[in-house]
Amino acid sequence: EPESMRGGDITNLHCSESSFWAEPEKLVATLFEAGPPRRIVIETTANGIGGWFYDFWRKSKEGRTPFHPHFFEWMLDPMCRMRLGRGEEIEPEAGLDAEQTKFIRAKRAVQGALAAQEYPMNDIEAFVATSRTVFDIGALEAYVKVVQAPRWQGCFGNDGKVYISKDGPLKIWAAPDRKHNYVVGADVSEGLDRGDGKTDYSTAVVIDQDTLDVVATWRGYIDPDLFADELKALGDYYGGVRGHALVGVENASFGGTTLNTLQKVLRYPWVYYQTSIDKRTNVRTDRLGWRTDSHSKPMMISELGRLIREGKLGIPDQAIIEECRTFVRLSQTNGAVMGAESSCHDDLVMAAAIACMLMLNQPIQRPPAYIEQVFD
Repeated sequence: EPESMRGGDITNLHCSESSFWAEPEKLVATLFEAGPPRRIVIETTANGIGGWFYDFWRKSKEGRTPFHPHFFEWMLDPMCRMRLGRGEEIEPEAGLDAEQTKFIRAKRAVQGALAAQEYPMNDIEAFVATSRTVFDIGALEAYVKVVQAPRWQGCFGNDGKVYISKDGPLKIWAAPDRKHNYVVGADVSEGLDRGDGKTDYSTAVVIDQDTLDVVATWRGYIDPDLFADELKALGDYYGGVRGHALVGVENASFGGTTLNTLQKVLRYPWVYYQTSIDKRTNVRTDRLGWRTDSHSKPMMISELGRLIREGKLGIPDQAIIEECRTFVRLSQTNGAVMGAESSCHDDLVMAAAIACMLMLNQPIQRPPAYIEQVFD
């Protein structure tokens, strides 16, 4: 038990297989204060993208902890090689000699994909090989190289204008264009910050339909009815061709409050309705907002995943990429069960996926002046 270590006197601390610990944050916090130790070594086999060790490793690589990261490739082990037979010739793979190449090929032949997990070439491969990540890792790594800081960060005032604040929930990468079309996907939480870093955020993602770029995000803790004010401000600010962006809000749980306020109280004119047709009665039903369930969730995540894999969706936001990297399959048998890895978030992922579905269901509109120019 972590508490049993309090008051201990540890000089040298070696934490083994820490990515498999049940309560790593609590245990590490207790162990680090026992003494405290003068020398600490934390080692483990990778256990997928996400979780305490993955976050700790990345922070250490970025210089945000006092720890120095070391990855030990399997090629350093003299036992990880196979002698060549008399007259046998093998073309070495990149970074390997002939005997190491023979060794790893033999492992792949027996272990298949598990060989990459047991014998990774680098730290990225180690985490990926053990990961249940839904989105294409290679594509996400490419996005990481082109993320950008927002041009503006702040909040909306009562007048609908953007006021700069370094800690504001609103981030803007591109100003609105009156000739463009915009959609806003929104995911609603209860609005309470419990201070544990695990509470869901209310989020909104704005996508320019003409360029397929994420141009703004909103992420913070706010009461569901007050979140409607922020969505109205976003929709008006990115009015574009229609004068108002199409806003789609997840209608489960607290989303109903946001939708009711947005439509009936604030009278926002361009709120998404989800249409369904009963196969038995052929009756059409229009439901306010976007409904995420076992049928729609795979579709929306698949559409977002396709745009990411093909590199068509411009994502300048580091936070969205991080959530995509830790968005995993939660069931070995049911691929539709997906969500954030333990201690991670998926609120921006869901908001972005809703925005992608809005684009599928809402055609781009052009102003009359633009159409006239085309035919002149």
